[in-house]
Amino acid sequence: MQMRKLFAGLAAVATLLGGMAFSVTTANADGETGVVSSLGDGTITLKSDNVKNFQDADGNSRVFQYIKLAGYKLTPETNTTGQTKYLTLVTNTAYETQIKDAITTTWPSETVPADVDPLVWATTKTIDETTWRTFITNLGKKLAEGTGTTLPTIKPDVTAGTDTNPATAKFDFNSTNPVSGPGLYVLLDTTTKFPAEGPNANNCTITYGKLQAMLVGTKIEDASVKNADGTLIIEGKKSNLAAGTGEPKTNITTNCKPNGYFEKTGPDGKGLQGVEFTVYKVKDNTVQDSDFVPSDKSSGSIDTNKFEVVTTIGKNGVLTSNNDGHVAINNWEAGDYYVVESGMPTGNYYLKEFRAYLKIHVEEGAKASFTITDLNPNKLLTEDGGIYRYKNVTSTSQLPKTGAEGIALFFVVAALLAGAGVTVFLKSRKTKAMLNA
Repeated sequence: MQMRKLFAGLAAVATLLGGMAFSVTTANADGETGVVSSLGDGTITLKSDNVKNFQDADGNSRVFQYIKLAGYKLTPETNTTGQTKYLTLVTNTAYETQIKDAITTTWPSETVPADVDPLVWATTKTIDETTWRTFITNLGKKLAEGTGTTLPTIKPDVTAGTDTNPATAKFDFNSTNPVSGPGLYVLLDTTTKFPAEGPNANNCTITYGKLQAMLVGTKIEDASVKNADGTLIIEGKKSNLAAGTGEPKTNITTNCKPNGYFEKTGPDGKGLQGVEFTVYKVKDNTVQDSDFVPSDKSSGSIDTNKFEVVTTIGKNGVLTSNNDGHVAINNWEAGDYYVVESGMPTGNYYLKEFRAYLKIHVEEGAKASFTITDLNPNKLLTEDGGIYRYKNVTSTSQLPKTGAEGIALFFVVAALLAGAGVTVFLKSRKTKAMLNA
C-alpha cells in the first residue's frame, strides 16, 4: 500500500508541478546513495500532436534544464525465494534540505523521521490536491532560494509525427553529465523564441509557447520488479510516471486580429468610393476622446500635440474606401484608434461639418473584435449585424430627426406654438372684454 501511495503522490506531483524557476547547486551521482543504475534505459520520451511544441522559432530542438530529484531503488535489494521486489525512490541529497524545508512549511506540526527518505515520506501522505499544490509551491520556493552553478541542460532528439503517430522528444540520460542514469527528473523548457503558424483564413496566429515544468521518471522495464513493467498500477489506475513517457502540458495560444471593415455611404445608403480616413493614436494617457474633435468640425484638423498618425496602417496612416464604400480594419493591434474623415467624397457637395470623427476600439485574442463610437454624434453612424456604416449628407434635411435637423424643427414648431398661444390669449382677452361690455 505504501508503494501505491508513493507513486500516486508522484503522479499528483507530475500533474501539479509547473512554472518554477531554479538556481541551485548542480547535483552529482554521489548524492544518490543506494541507487539502482541497471534498471531501465535512462531515457524519457515526451509526446505531442505537434512537433512545434518541441522546437524553437528557428525549427531547432528546444533546450531544457534538468534536475534529478531522485534515483530508483529496489525493495528488498536482493531476491529471496517467493519474495517480490518493488521499486521506490532515493532523494538526491543535493536537494534533501530544500525538500525537508518545503515539508516543514507545508506541514508545520510534522517531522520527517531521520531514517526515512523525505520524498517517500511526502508522497505517502494522504493529502488532497490543494495541499499538494501548496507543497509543490513551497518546494519551488525552497529550490529557488538555493545558490550555486547554473543548472545543466540537455537537448532532446526530436522526431516529427505523422497522421497516426505523435511527434516525440527523446531525452537520453545514459551519458549525460554531470547527472545521469535512471531516476526522477524535473525538466524545464528554456525556450525564449517560439514557433508560430498563421495567420490563417480567420486572421489568427497560433503560437507554441513554453512547456510547463515536468516531473517525469525514466523508463523502467524489468520482469523481476513488480511495479516496474513500464506501467504502474496506482490505486487501481494506470500511471506512466516510471514508463519514461509523458504528454507535456503545452502553452498554445491563439491570437486573432480583426479582419473586417466599416462602410461609408451617401444619403441613399450606397457605398462611396475614394473617401479618405486618417488613423491616429493618443500620445499619452491624459488625452481625452473629446480632444479629437476640433471646435470647427468642418476643418478635419487634428491636434498633433495630442494625437499622432499610425503610419503602419494603410498608406502612411491613410485608408481609402473601395468600390463598395468599405474601409478595411485588418491586422490592427489591440487598442484604441481615432479616425477622421480627412478626404471628403467627390461628386456632390457633402456637408463638411458632418464628416466622421470616430473612435475604434480593437480587441485581439482567441476571438478578435472591434467597436466604433461616433465622436461627432449626429446619429450618422449606425450598426446592423456587426456592420458599421457612416453616412455623408448634402443637406441637414437628410439628418436623422433625432439629430441637428430634428432639433431645429423642434425650435421652429415651439416658436409657432408660442405664437399661437399668444394669439389665442389675445383673442380670449378681446372676447372676454366684448362679453363684459
